Amino acid sequence: MKSKKFNVGLLVSAIALALSGGAMASESQSGATSDELEQDLRVRLRNELRMADRPSACGSDPDAQDCKYGNVEAWVQGVMVDYETSNLSSWFDVEAYSYSIHKLMSVADDATSRAYLDANDESFNLLGGSVNLKPVQGLEIKLGRWGTDYAYGSMDHIVPLLEYSSVRTMPSMKEGGLVHYEATDTLDFYGAVTTKTAGGFDTAWKDDAVNGKHTPRYHIGVVYDAPMYAASFGARYQEDDTYQLQSNLDYAFVTDSDLFVKFDGRIFYGQTIGYTKENQLNDVENTYVASTQITIAKGQVFGVASFGQVGDKITGSSIDTDIVFPFDMSIARNGHNTTSWQVGGGYNFNENWSSGLFIVKTDGDLDSYETTVVDGIGANLTISHKFTSGQLKGLKSSLVLNKAEEDQTGEKAGQLDYYDIKFAAQYDFNFFQ
Repeated sequence: MKSKKFNVGLLVSAIALALSGGAMASESQSGATSDELEQDLRVRLRNELRMADRPSACGSDPDAQDCKYGNVEAWVQGVMVDYETSNLSSWFDVEAYSYSIHKLMSVADDATSRAYLDANDESFNLLGGSVNLKPVQGLEIKLGRWGTDYAYGSMDHIVPLLEYSSVRTMPSMKEGGLVHYEATDTLDFYGAVTTKTAGGFDTAWKDDAVNGKHTPRYHIGVVYDAPMYAASFGARYQEDDTYQLQSNLDYAFVTDSDLFVKFDGRIFYGQTIGYTKENQLNDVENTYVASTQITIAKGQVFGVASFGQVGDKITGSSIDTDIVFPFDMSIARNGHNTTSWQVGGGYNFNENWSSGLFIVKTDGDLDSYETTVVDGIGANLTISHKFTSGQLKGLKSSLVLNKAEEDQTGEKAGQLDYYDIKFAAQYDFNFFQ
């Protein structure tokens, strides 16, 4: 049995939650005008536990199913502090943040935290902020280090190839300049030039360099967002790396029998250029993703069915094809020429509890050599809870239990067995509201 050491002194979330009822907050004065200074200070506590066995991280040989990087152990406490102003001046505002991840459990010598902690499996901290210029109505220009995480709340829209919702405790961020123009209530334009990235799997600020050459990434995007229909387009270019294009679509309606139906679609194309193109395997130069999903809900019951198709496997570039709708905690849906399907559904027991079961099937090649076929199947059980009253109102928690396997046939034959357990709890303190 592996020994684990628990750091009780870092269990700040339990103490803070116990005191949540006595938290002081400044209330905005009634009758405040729109040009008065407003400030927002939020402290988010997020606790995550991850225990998993991911044999594919040990290499492509199915016989090598036990290695340090395939064994995941992480229990962390995230403390994310965000401060921003509104109407600090008629033409500018400021944002600042401090995000820290604290280790609550030591990681065994034969395991890794898999980017929940830093490269040495230790606690770490990221700082940032921006000056937000507002030269004309509807136009905002952010200069500095700013968030790109829609799920976290640091972007107003999901802008393809610019926004990235992190699957780790640490939200995603970029360094550079961001331009956002709100043309109408439903139409927004974005542009950005970025030089560094942090958050998500990057536990330190990382230069967006290609072969040691410091080249910026250029982003443009447009988002149309109406109550039951949305469409977005994004493009990204980096010298000696890639140019990428992506479009997202979704449409929803409610039938006369109160059946809610929602269609989602996603199309992506990525082309390597320069240095990255010259160093691809088997003359692979570009790739694509096509994915769609339908969600149906009536009353407390909901169902989901999705499909994804990924083209060639690109290596050593900024292209990320892990964007299909089918989801699994363990097995990849973005291998070489991989097709994936998902079906599932769930039940909302009440306003507090919800649960679902989702089955995923994959079929593709191990790599661009196309000598080994990989067939995968996985099951994901999800349970979520939210307090809607009392002193813990707003406390959210979720649990995902996963079991999966992949069968490899061809040059490399064998079976990979996976399991994954992820628990998360989150609570926000909001001040100056």
